[in-house]
Amino acid sequence: MNILQVQDDLKNFSQQQLIQEMKQPKGVAPQFLVLGEITRRKRMSDDMKTRGAADQKTVAQEVVSCRWCASRWSGSDVSSYGPEKFN
Repeated sequence: MNILQVQDDLKNFSQQQLIQEMKQPKGVAPQFLVLGEITRRKRMSDDMKTRGAADQKTVAQEVVSCRWCASRWSGSDVSSYGPEKFN
């Protein structure tokens, strides 16, 4: 099997499965790939914590609060852009 495919398949494993594969290898994947996936997940988790993901706005919130958008749409008739226009 292609090593890149094995690496990609490991992304579908649960954290518990990865840990179990490290403790008692069954030969599903080379241990360096399993360790690499565990490390990748840890790094991503740490990055999210440091960025304060809970404090980030959603895309919808950013669009609604966008000053450029507000000034752009303030003088127009927004109702003219509704779904009925496209029927």
